[in-house]
Formats: sequence, structure tokens, C-alpha cells
Amino acid sequence: MKLSLSALEKELLEELASSGDNILDNKPLIQKLTDIKVSAQEIKEALTSSAQLQLKLDSERDVYRGFARAAAGAYFLVQSLMSVNYMYQFDLPSYIALFRLTLTGSSAGGAGGTGAGDDVAGRLRALTSTLKRNVFTLVGRALFKGDRCRPRPSTPSHPPRTPQPCQCCSA
Repeated sequence: MKLSLSALEKELLEELASSGDNILDNKPLIQKLTDIKVSAQEIKEALTSSAQLQLKLDSERDVYRGFARAAAGAYFLVQSLMSVNYMYQFDLPSYIALFRLTLTGSSAGGAGGTGAGDDVAGRLRALTSTLKRNVFTLVGRALFKGDRCRPRPSTPSHPPRTPQPCQCCSA
């Protein structure tokens, strides 16, 4: 739209430069000026409407930023498993498939509803939880036994009264 506005300005300048001595007597030039004024007003309104729509879309997109951040964090966490063992390599297409599975499973009625009046924040919390569970399941199935958390062994003289934290999680 800005390009068409600049084209109209260029056309107007060419018409003014080629007009004779008395601009007011040039009827086609006056009609052209009127047409350009109307077109410029329409373009200005369209640009204003576009800017308002852009602001609205930005605010709606910000609602999903937390879920996107959680999904990206989960992806990079899964990618960091390669530092534990080189065999733990998960590719991006499999993660995208897992992400899509989370979204389609949620929209099918699992997490959140399908109505327009549903709580968006609640649905996003459910989506985040479902994605984390799906990632945990994917990674948990791929871990070697030696890399899984094991319960801390208790000493025979002092059996534990409460469940002990695993070796990898305790400080």
C-alpha cells in the first residue's frame, strides 16, 4: 500500500510538471488531483487498519509465548542428553511429531475444550503438562538402565523409614 501511495505521488508530480501555466484551467489535472486524494485517503485508512490488526495479533500471540518457551526448553533439554551418552540423539522431526501429537491430542478433547469461551490459560497449562509428559515418555523409553535414577541403597543396620531420594537427585 505504501508503494501505491508513492506511485500516486510520483504520478501527481509528473502531471504538475507537465501542466501549463494556469493549473486551475487544466480540468484533467484537477480531476486527477481529486482521484489521488481519494485513493490516498483509502490507503491511509487501510494502513491504520493494518496497524491495529498487527497490534491485536501481537497481543494474541503473546498469550502462547509461555507454552512456546516451555516447548523450546524441553527440546533443548532433550538435545542436551547427548552429553550423557552419545546414543541419546533425538532429531527435530521426531520432536515436531511429538509436539503435533500433543496439540492434536489436546484439541480432540483431552486437555481443554473446544468452545470459544474456554479458559485459554488453563488450556495452555494442560498443553504444557501434556507435552512434558509426552517428552518424558519418549526419553524414558530410550534411556539405558544404567542411566536411569536408582533408589539409594539402605544400610542393613539402618533400614529407611521413609523413601530415600535416588542417587542422581540427592546432593
